[in-house]
Amino acid sequence: MNYGWGPRIQLKYQVPYLVDGTDGGPTRSGLGKSLAGVKWRFYDSDEKGLQISTYPQLEFNNPDNSVHRGLTDSGVRFYFPIELTKKVGSFEINPEVGYWFADKAGAAWATGIVVGRDVSKKLELDAELYDTANTNGSNHWNTFDGGGRYKLGEHFVLLFMAGRSFRGPASSQPLFFGYLGMQFLFSMKHKKESQSLLLSPPR
Repeated sequence: MNYGWGPRIQLKYQVPYLVDGTDGGPTRSGLGKSLAGVKWRFYDSDEKGLQISTYPQLEFNNPDNSVHRGLTDSGVRFYFPIELTKKVGSFEINPEVGYWFADKAGAAWATGIVVGRDVSKKLELDAELYDTANTNGSNHWNTFDGGGRYKLGEHFVLLFMAGRSFRGPASSQPLFFGYLGMQFLFSMKHKKESQSLLLSPPR
């Protein structure tokens, strides 16, 4: 859920529902960690086609049994990134760098870049490189993916993405991944926000 609070501030809250299981084994399900954030575009130059924003986000557990069932890890993390958006011809370039503040193994650096282009009035295509690495060396996750947004109507946008990791399955991360979703827009009074990275930072 996202809510535009004026033309420069966006509020966000998201929580996944997780289902984990193996062939012939038990299946576990429950809420994943919640992620709440505030995006603030503090610099916006239409003449230069440059926007700069920050997007602090807090990740925390929900009051359920997901931690005890092994679906999520315990603890709280805080993410602080700086995002840029720059128009170069018909392309929009979005680099991002941020840091996850956390105890023990949760602290990590995250960097990425998205290059997007409006193919038509309805279709936008994007390509992304993304990398995150825990500061203690316990996990390193780097990916390439492509996706886009297709406007089905004034208030409906189809979202799609597919990609792969640069590391094999032995790294405990998936080799291939993707999603298909729908975005519902309840208000069109503010101009289009610069887009965040296609791939949410992994746990």
